[in-house]
Amino acid sequence: MLLSKHFAHLLITTFTVAASTLKVHAQPEVPREVVINTVYKGIQFIHGSVPVPDLYFNGNSLESSCGLLTSSRYCPPDHVIFIPNRDIKWAYQYGDAALAYIVAHEYAHAMQKVYNIPMVRLTSEKQADCLAGLYL
Repeated sequence: MLLSKHFAHLLITTFTVAASTLKVHAQPEVPREVVINTVYKGIQFIHGSVPVPDLYFNGNSLESSCGLLTSSRYCPPDHVIFIPNRDIKWAYQYGDAALAYIVAHEYAHAMQKVYNIPMVRLTSEKQADCLAGLYL
């Protein structure tokens, strides 16, 4: 039992140190526009001819049928994905894969709408996380 407690402590310490250094050392490898557009085009290729949502990522807010969007979000009535500068900057602290994940997550919400998957809050968020992981 002592060994397992020690091992658990070692794992927690290792992950805590790794997470704290990740933020400090992660640097964007490519410009945000390249990351966003590349991920978006790659995801579209997977889905073929389904309606593609519009993507907006330059700015701090976007007026939509869902109201004023100020955080990363998919707006179903407008079939629009918005990713504000604030979220882009935050994601890039952790590297370009974090930004790619945000794009993929919001695109997954768009595909839930396209394929008429019920948008039950907790379920749809977990499903979007899962699909984003698959896209990446």
